[in-house]
Amino acid sequence: MRRFTSIFLLLLLAVMGCEKEPVEPNPLIKPLVGKWKLTAIQIEGAGIKSWQDLPFDALNNIEIRHDGVILDYKQEGVCCHPASLNINGSIVLITRTLKVPDNTNCVSSCIQCQVWTFALANEEMTLTGCVPSDVKKYKKL
Repeated sequence: MRRFTSIFLLLLLAVMGCEKEPVEPNPLIKPLVGKWKLTAIQIEGAGIKSWQDLPFDALNNIEIRHDGVILDYKQEGVCCHPASLNINGSIVLITRTLKVPDNTNCVSSCIQCQVWTFALANEEMTLTGCVPSDVKKYKKL
């Protein structure tokens, strides 16, 4: 019985010692980590760019994880996710540390954009996807 107790305690200690440390995000990604709401889109008319404010719609919210993965409002990976992020001029490669939930709304023949560009200032960011005219403004929730 004593031997069984000793083995049990060793196994218990081994299991408890395997708990994962919380993952600290890359310092460049850290300001982006969290939930963001879409507030405006950039429009262009007659060669002039301006912002068009949008009413709040939770369906447009995104979340950026500590590893750089971007999730949609359903906590699924966004379609055509980039391989890296350009954050205020610094390139960060996305290294997935957790499983990314499949997004059933994505088409299978997606042409992946290699880099999405983020300009971050205070609690606001602009996001430019693959198409230079696709610029969105977000506010941190």
